[in-house]
Amino acid sequence: MIEESEALEKLLKSTPLPVKRNVPVSESVGCFLMSDARAKINLPQVCQSGVDGYAVKASDCEGNLEKLSVVGESVAGAACDVSIDCGEAFRVFTGSQIPMGSNAVVMQEDVIVLPNGLISINAKVSPNDYVRRVGEVLLEGQKISNQGSSVKASTLGALIAGGISEVSVGSFPSIGIITTGDELINFGQIQIKRHQVYDCNGLMLKAAVSKVGVEKIEITRTRDDLREISSEFIEMKKWADIILVVGGISVGNRDYVKEALTKCGVNEIFWRLRIKPGKPMYYGSYGENGQVFGLPGNSVSAFVCFHLFVLPAIRLRAGAAEEGLNLNKLTAQMNSHFQNKTDRPHYVCGKINGGKFEPIGNQRSNNLLALSQSDSLLKVNPNSSIEPGELVDLYHLSY
Repeated sequence: MIEESEALEKLLKSTPLPVKRNVPVSESVGCFLMSDARAKINLPQVCQSGVDGYAVKASDCEGNLEKLSVVGESVAGAACDVSIDCGEAFRVFTGSQIPMGSNAVVMQEDVIVLPNGLISINAKVSPNDYVRRVGEVLLEGQKISNQGSSVKASTLGALIAGGISEVSVGSFPSIGIITTGDELINFGQIQIKRHQVYDCNGLMLKAAVSKVGVEKIEITRTRDDLREISSEFIEMKKWADIILVVGGISVGNRDYVKEALTKCGVNEIFWRLRIKPGKPMYYGSYGENGQVFGLPGNSVSAFVCFHLFVLPAIRLRAGAAEEGLNLNKLTAQMNSHFQNKTDRPHYVCGKINGGKFEPIGNQRSNNLLALSQSDSLLKVNPNSSIEPGELVDLYHLSY
C-alpha cells in the first residue's frame, strides 16, 4: 500500500498536458482558460450616469436650492456629444452618456421640477457623484481571468463585456466506464432477482464525470470474466483518454481486473492505497496518453476515489491550475464525536447544517443512501478522534 499523498503525486506527474483549442466565448463556460484573458475595450467606454437624474456641474450645486436650466436629454445607447455650461443641467438615465462639461449626477429624487424647463437642486453635490467613469469596471488590457481558472457564468459576462469573442481553453478528455460483476443488471431492463444488483455505479460515475466536463463518454458492463474484461478494455482504449474500470480490483478469487489490465499492456503505477474507503484502488497508463483507474465496486468507495483521484486528473488534462484540481474546501464545527480506530485516513460522509457537520449513517463503503444524503467529506486521520465543537476542514461534494 502507498500513502494518499504519494499516489496523488504519481498521478499528477503522469497526467498528460492539456490540449489547447480555441472556442467562441459563448461556449467556454465550464472550461479552463489556457491563457490570461484581458479586456479589449474599456468598460464603460464613455462616462455614464449611474442613476436616473440630471447631469450637472458640481460647483453649481451647493445645496441652496439652486435653479438650473435643463438643456437636453441623454438616453442609454445613444451618443451624447454636447457640452453644458455653468447654470445648465442635462436629463440623464441609468447607463446613458453624460455630456461634456458635467462632472456629477443628481438623483431625480433630489430634484424639484419647475416650469419653463428649470429644476431646483435639493442636495449638496460633489464631483463624481453617481458618475461611472471610463474604464472604472475594466480598462483595456486589464486581466479579467487567470490562466487555469474555470469560466463561470459570471466570468462569461465579464469576458463579453470586455470585448472578447474567442478564448483558448483546454480540451476535456473522452472517458469510458466499464462496470464489472456477475451480479449486475441494467436498471429497468428485466425483473431483478434477489441475488442481483442494479448497476448504479456506472450511471452515478457518468453523472459525476458529466458535471466535471467530458468530450465523450460511454458505459459498458462485463461479467467477472478475464477475457470479457480484457476484450472490452481493448475496444475502449481505441478512443478513450481515461478509462474507469469499476469493481473486480481487489484480491478475491474472481477479481480479474488487475490481471486483465496487465495482459492488455497497461503500465501499473500504483495499486492499493492507505485510505478508507478505497483501499483496493488501481491506477495505470496505456499508449501515449491513456490513463486507467480501477475503482472499488462498493459505491461509496468508488465515489470517494473518483473525487480524490479521477477528478484532479480530468481537470489537469483540461487545463486547470493546481489550486483548482481538487474539491472545494469548507470549514464547519463538528456536531458529534467521531473516532477513527484504523491505521488509514478515513473519509467520512456527512452533511453541513447550520454551520455544523454531522456524519451520516454507519460509514460502510456500500452505504449509498448515506452518500446520497451527504454534501461533504471529512478526512479523519488514523487512530484519532474529533470531538463536538472542533473546527474541521471539509471537502464539498457539489454533485
